[in-house]
Amino acid sequence: MTTSQKSISSGDHLDLGDEDTQQLYARFPPEIEYEIFVLAFESRKKRRTDLLCVAKRVEDWLCPHIYNVLVFRGRNEPPLSAIQKYGHHVQQILVIDRPETPISASDIFEHCPNIWNLGFWVGLYLSEGVFQLKDVRRLVLHDLNFFRAEEGGREVDAIQADGSAPDKDSDLPLSTVTSIDKKIWFSNITHILVTSISTESGAVLLQFPNLTHLGLLSSNSLQVLEYILHSHPRLEILVWLLVVIGSDDKMLVLDVTSTQAPRTDDKRVVTIDTNFTEDWTRAAKRETTEDMWKVAERTVEERKKRAQT
Repeated sequence: MTTSQKSISSGDHLDLGDEDTQQLYARFPPEIEYEIFVLAFESRKKRRTDLLCVAKRVEDWLCPHIYNVLVFRGRNEPPLSAIQKYGHHVQQILVIDRPETPISASDIFEHCPNIWNLGFWVGLYLSEGVFQLKDVRRLVLHDLNFFRAEEGGREVDAIQADGSAPDKDSDLPLSTVTSIDKKIWFSNITHILVTSISTESGAVLLQFPNLTHLGLLSSNSLQVLEYILHSHPRLEILVWLLVVIGSDDKMLVLDVTSTQAPRTDDKRVVTIDTNFTEDWTRAAKRETTEDMWKVAERTVEERKKRAQT
């Protein structure tokens, strides 16, 4: 047995970051080695970040995979230092519960500029920095009170520091984000899931001219549902999401004859019984291709085909 074999078999640390060592121990071409480490990452359910310690090149390979999706559940979250270092890899983020680490919405928006799927379910408030995220296409929000239209012919702050909507009579300074910036940002959004909505806050949806997919929790009133269907003819899909507690990842589409489904002839409405946070997480991590949006799209398409026969 050679010295090198003894070293490996004895479990001694091997610094693969050294160029001479790489040449000595390289077994596969870089593209094959890359595939091996990606498979190792995908097969591990815990301590995935341990793989980053293998070598600098492995860190470069895996960071886009490890930090592509972030889910904050109030435990086991990446520290602010990791967000600052790897935030540019983050493309999808969902805040289910207040982070246990001192991370604010402003921190996320500053260090994660490439987000396209943004969810603030509970725990954090939006800040005006959200308008600097140019790639956002999908939103998950507790309510729509973060966004306000222009009032009285002047631009007002859309969001206060604590995330609450400003008082109508307050004398707010001019926003640092221009009206054109906001219009471009609003026009990029195609999917929104909102927990709580009223006919008044539902009017905010008119600021999203390209909104095609809307999800509402069934805890909202049927009057709100009818109002949105009537006032948003461009809407293609409206998911009526039953309130589900637990971690069951099963998905069930309910027929309009169900006692839990709204009685409406509008073929855009699809009632789905599922746990949304689990659905979002599994789809973001590519553990499934059948998220609630895909299921709703297929359901509406099938309805259209049946109507034509």
